[in-house]
Amino acid sequence: MSSKDSTGQNNIWFGVAMFLIGLIAGAILTFASGSMPKSVVVQGNGGTAPNPQAPQAPQAKVEDRMLGYAEEIGLDGDDFTACVGSGKFEDKINKQMADGQTAGVSGTPGNIILDMKTGKGIVISGAQPLANFKKTIDAMLKDPTAAMKEPGVTLAGPVVPVSTTEDNVRGAANAKIALIEYSDYECPFCHAVHPTYQQLMKDYDGQVMWVYRHFPLSFHPEAMPLAVGAECAGELGGSDAYWAFSDKVMAE
Repeated sequence: MSSKDSTGQNNIWFGVAMFLIGLIAGAILTFASGSMPKSVVVQGNGGTAPNPQAPQAPQAKVEDRMLGYAEEIGLDGDDFTACVGSGKFEDKINKQMADGQTAGVSGTPGNIILDMKTGKGIVISGAQPLANFKKTIDAMLKDPTAAMKEPGVTLAGPVVPVSTTEDNVRGAANAKIALIEYSDYECPFCHAVHPTYQQLMKDYDGQVMWVYRHFPLSFHPEAMPLAVGAECAGELGGSDAYWAFSDKVMAE
């Protein structure tokens, strides 16, 4: 074989190799760009929530979703829409957030386990597992004056006393302990921990009341409208309607 023929064959094989390398590189880039199906989550504060970068189905406007929830729980749609549009609850919601910050809440969900007799409050930050809540509640039921030394548990600052007429309360009005949840209806970790609170109410029936106070974060555009919607549900349908509305929002 002449050197000329050998050079030609080498060029052909070099071209084939480069073509194959290009195909492989293209496949790698396609996979990395997200074209391949995959499940992505982010974790924090003891909870799991969808990655905001992951593709999600389009969602109806918050006003339409709220109206749907209101009608599902038996409220008059026109009355509900008028209440939401009045803006009457925004001052109450903002005050609850400010009071939560004074008590030591810095994010959502911010939880305060409050002894109703002594007024001592313990802050538990984040969407903690059921066992973590139970450990603190059990200790406070046994001795509300005892020091709490668990990780992530701190003594609360001044806590606004619970009012069964002003607050949104679920459970026994004469319970020894109040689980005060400072929360944001758009917070994914608040959604994740909601079933934990529901379980606590079953496990401590008559001993613990659940108090929802608002803490709408500024970077959650739906948090304030949903908080107003919940308050309107409570005004129009009472405590049961408030909690039914909240359960529907948290199940989104």
